[in-house]
Amino acid sequence: MGESEPVGEDIQDALDWARQRLEEMSVFTAQDGLRWAAAHGLVLSVWRNGPIEDAHASRPTSRRKALRDGTMFARNTWPTRQGFDVLGSDDQFPLYELEDLVLDRDMVWPGCEGTLTDFGWGFLGEIKKQVKQRIDMFRRRSCRQTTSSSSLALPGSGPTTITTVCRNGLPAWTRRYADCAARTRSSGTRGAT
Repeated sequence: MGESEPVGEDIQDALDWARQRLEEMSVFTAQDGLRWAAAHGLVLSVWRNGPIEDAHASRPTSRRKALRDGTMFARNTWPTRQGFDVLGSDDQFPLYELEDLVLDRDMVWPGCEGTLTDFGWGFLGEIKKQVKQRIDMFRRRSCRQTTSSSSLALPGSGPTTITTVCRNGLPAWTRRYADCAARTRSSGTRGAT
């Protein structure tokens, strides 16, 4: 949406820049580092950088629970793990499985004691539209490209996402998730696993 894809010589420049940034972040030396980076980028595009941000920034209502920073962090961590699994899946339509998980309105968010309906009320239509459009975009791209564990054609591996990945601390994401999970458990909050 509003993002233009590089063409011609710009493609090679973008790939060179992306590879350099990934090397600087030690993505290639970490076990499954590229796949984790791609999963993070996929979640940023499909879920995180969309209407859920509007719900996060808005005041709670009688129908919508407050979507605090800790809740957003826990929620963003969970689909990143799901995205990692999807990117390694042999299923024919794994991105649609991710879409179903992200848009499930009744599933309690792990560690958050609430559902998409609880936290996204008033934004649910826009959230659904964003997720479906982005999943369809990645599905079309993946049908045109053959990806491997060393390919930069994975979702979220482009220059736009990599700056965000760097800002959010990859490849330390697994450690950050473990820290957040430990804090959630120690506060007495119970969630689905």
